[in-house]
Amino acid sequence: MKFKVILAAFLCLHLNQLKAQSSDKKIDELSSKIKFKNSQSITLKKDAYTILDSIYLVLVKNSSHYIIESHSSRRGNSEENLSKTIRRAKLIKQELVKRGVSPSRLSCKGFGGTSPIVSAPTRVGALENERIVIQKKE
Repeated sequence: MKFKVILAAFLCLHLNQLKAQSSDKKIDELSSKIKFKNSQSITLKKDAYTILDSIYLVLVKNSSHYIIESHSSRRGNSEENLSKTIRRAKLIKQELVKRGVSPSRLSCKGFGGTSPIVSAPTRVGALENERIVIQKKE
């Protein structure tokens, strides 16, 4: 009997961990699709609002804290890029708070062009470096 109780507890814990990993992966996947009107814009593209709705639906299913990271390409002035990414991260937070996520669960960080994922100085590389990342705080 004790074995069955321990096994049930283990399976329940493991299932909850899998659900959490699945939520984190979904948020990561969705946040990578958030785009702005152009490389200098703080205005979201229309489809970004639907993506934010989907992210909200995942976030309300847990109580974890998240950091919203905004990154830009290295093109242009580094101070302007940093300022832009800070404003973009704050905008994403504001949109999620509008939908009902507690502001205390979200923090923001703008990185400017300091953390590129593509080092090629091409237009395509620059577009890939312009990104939003939402990840769980550890």
